[in-house]
Amino acid sequence: VFTQENLGLFVQDSWAVNSNLTLTYGLRFDHSIVDDKPVFNAAASSLFGVRNDNTIDGADLWSPRFGFNYTMDTERPSQVRGGVGLFKGAAATVWLANPFANNGVTYTGYFDSNGTNVFSPDPRGQLAIAQNGGVPGQQSVDFIDSDVVQPSVWKSNLAFDTELPWWGVVASAELVLTSVKDGIYYQQLNLGNAIGLGQDGRALYWNPQGYNPANWNRDGVSSGGATARANRATAFNDAIIAKRTGKGESQQLTIGLNKPFNDSDWSWAASYTYTNANEVSPLTSSTSSSNLGNVAVFQSNEEVSATSAYEIKDRFLATASWKHAFFGDNDTVVSLVYEGRSGRPYSYTFDNDANGDGRVNDLLYIPTAPGDVLFGSAAEEAAFWAFMNGNEYLNSHRGQIAERNAARGQWVNQFDLHVSQQFPGFMEGHKAEIVLDVLNIGNLINKDWGRVEEVAFPGMRGIVEYGGVDPATGKYVYRFNTPDA
Repeated sequence: VFTQENLGLFVQDSWAVNSNLTLTYGLRFDHSIVDDKPVFNAAASSLFGVRNDNTIDGADLWSPRFGFNYTMDTERPSQVRGGVGLFKGAAATVWLANPFANNGVTYTGYFDSNGTNVFSPDPRGQLAIAQNGGVPGQQSVDFIDSDVVQPSVWKSNLAFDTELPWWGVVASAELVLTSVKDGIYYQQLNLGNAIGLGQDGRALYWNPQGYNPANWNRDGVSSGGATARANRATAFNDAIIAKRTGKGESQQLTIGLNKPFNDSDWSWAASYTYTNANEVSPLTSSTSSSNLGNVAVFQSNEEVSATSAYEIKDRFLATASWKHAFFGDNDTVVSLVYEGRSGRPYSYTFDNDANGDGRVNDLLYIPTAPGDVLFGSAAEEAAFWAFMNGNEYLNSHRGQIAERNAARGQWVNQFDLHVSQQFPGFMEGHKAEIVLDVLNIGNLINKDWGRVEEVAFPGMRGIVEYGGVDPATGKYVYRFNTPDA
């Protein structure tokens, strides 16, 4: 049973210092309450050095906030506004509930990669088949580190708004800065000691068979007994822990113009936003296993802040609206919205498990030149270098580890149509409204307009398959199947 509550207390006040300056200040207190604990797993807690029944019960967060608004004594309305404070984000719930389900005591898994020739519709019968076939049961256990709390960030902003001399247009600029105080990322506790290092300094966890190039076919599949996490504790499968991180930040600048309706039937707005955002983990999933595997890494279990999977580097937004009351004071509004933005970021990776940690999320080592790594055949090598020479990012980062989310999809242009119609309401002083939104209307007109082309979730573009390590030179062996251009 998992229940989670939060006690929140908040006090806020404002002070009109004078006719120009107003200050707002406050303090929020949050207290986390988790009445229950996961079933205690003594063996796992002892082996991995952290209790599996940790929760965030009793964690407190004090969040001060301060803001100001200064109205300037100018001919046209102008103001400077801003503030700074600590803010708790959306409450983490399912991530903190995972240890209740994966405690290793109430659930044991049996995995037989060779299949079985016998099937029983009775779950207990299937278990007996696995046990009689010599398949060992393994526990998977989730942990929460003792210093994990609900996520929070420091956030500050500074903005300037002013009315321009023409048509009542308002110009604005705003800078927003965010810095992570308490974040969450995941590590594998049942990784085991590395067996060796790759030529790029990457720790490798394969058993000896995983190094032998003869055991890997062209698709990066082992048929020679390669075993990941060779030094893991075999009584357990995954032992994944949610850990606290203080890394991650963003900077966002927006400039814009806005012409409200005022006495006209037309209004419009245009803005540009630049964003730089870094994170340790995008936390894209509800399960610890997926959250661990959905982050492209160089070294297993690393706590590295890199470009956020959610970052939109450049974004233009423009709207034009026409309003008219055809009957009474019931407005008809037609709006066209344009968004032009950078493509979403993605990472160049191996297309299989390169380091033997059991996850397919390894950032690619980009060879310097032919001969830096080896290939299964001359044809594969020639095809690889032809692809490399035609890829701007890979070609310009030879000899490096591909950075997480350093590449981007193509620029996106999209138009949306919004139509709304007001009607007299059923009650005096109220109105009803019917709304029609047509998203990406350009694509309905021409199939080549408004196309969004991006690397599929979780944003990893596999280029080559790991195919072992050459015993004579210590170089990687790559297996290359031409990826989509």
